[in-house]
Amino acid sequence: MLNVTDLAVTKWESDASLPNTITLIKIADYFNVSIDYLLCRKYISYINSGNNVVKIHEKYPYNLSPEDVERLINHLRDIGFDIDKLIKNIKESSK
Repeated sequence: MLNVTDLAVTKWESDASLPNTITLIKIADYFNVSIDYLLCRKYISYINSGNNVVKIHEKYPYNLSPEDVERLINHLRDIGFDIDKLIKNIKESSK
């Protein structure tokens, strides 16, 4: 999809370099986040998880990436959590 080398990704992960503009756009589109979020310039991001939207905020203590959140949601579903009910309860309790 991105047509990049493993070495390029390793450099991005170690902050040795950044992806070019076109690649940043593709990554942002794929994960449904802004380029500012990818560059840590915007500290609030939304990701889709099925019919739910997960909000990631700068004060969130675990600093999870969108893919980490997606894996967490999938893991919780796998072990029997009703994610839709959990999110509904959280939304209702914050009103």
